[in-house]
Amino acid sequence: MWMLTRILSSAVPHVLVESAVIVRAKGCYHIYVSPNHLGYWSAFRDRYPGAASRALKYGARIMVGSLVTLACPEFGTKEDLVSWIEDVLSLSQGEGKLLRLCM
Repeated sequence: MWMLTRILSSAVPHVLVESAVIVRAKGCYHIYVSPNHLGYWSAFRDRYPGAASRALKYGARIMVGSLVTLACPEFGTKEDLVSWIEDVLSLSQGEGKLLRLCM
């Protein structure tokens, strides 16, 4: 997932991103960022304040008051997750296609 790592690293350049992978847990997909998963997503939310509301547009599961709200939103499909990232980060058509190809 080198492309996802590069994109997320560029999205929040002041936070170290060694790797970013799409993970499936309990039937939902989210992005795990290493080495500081919660720190990354906190900085992401600060930089992109509309990200959570946009996640709902793609069917994200966001549970208020839980650890889930501190991390990446969870989606029912990888496609919805990637569409959300494309939307929030305003990726070019080429970047979006390359990201989907690398999934």
